[in-house]
Amino acid sequence: MNIFHVIIPHSRPGLENGLCERLGMNRHCIVDPRFITLEPPPDCFDICYWKINRALDEYLRNEYFQNQGNGHEHWFHFLCDDDLVSPGFYDRLDTSGTNIHHITMRRGQHDKGMHHECSTLHARPENRCTGKIGLEQLIVRDYIMQNRRFNENHHCADGFMAERLAAEVVNWSYHGDGPTDPIVFFNAFEPGRWDHPC
Repeated sequence: MNIFHVIIPHSRPGLENGLCERLGMNRHCIVDPRFITLEPPPDCFDICYWKINRALDEYLRNEYFQNQGNGHEHWFHFLCDDDLVSPGFYDRLDTSGTNIHHITMRRGQHDKGMHHECSTLHARPENRCTGKIGLEQLIVRDYIMQNRRFNENHHCADGFMAERLAAEVVNWSYHGDGPTDPIVFFNAFEPGRWDHPC
């Protein structure tokens, strides 16, 4: 049985309800959401705020990386409380022979006046680098993350991590081009970004 530990920095009351509903739409695996409260809340919808929070970084390292080591059937996935995943997201992942799942992330239809553009971040080998990936797109086996840390206090910390994983870890799977592939929806609750619910 695969167990997906979903680490979710949380700062906006109410948004977690929609995400939890989606996370529960799985029948053949266990999804373990872990909400981590951030104080003070950010002043904008920004996927990067949590990676540069020192207290959170210490909590993630101590609680989720060093003390896990649960085996090959355990996985880490990082989301923000304003992201969504497609229904039955984790059930759609074939975990045999895979160490990291790279998922396409759609970022809406509109970005005028917004911090992040609405282009799609496609799950492809050449996109495992800064500026072309978000950590929400990666689902990584638990033991792989045990000795890895976010070392940079920088808004591209997820890209730097992806580059290290690409250089050091084999057996990636890519999802997002097929009609039934799992998808991540970026800033799904940001006003004006999406024409319709994801």
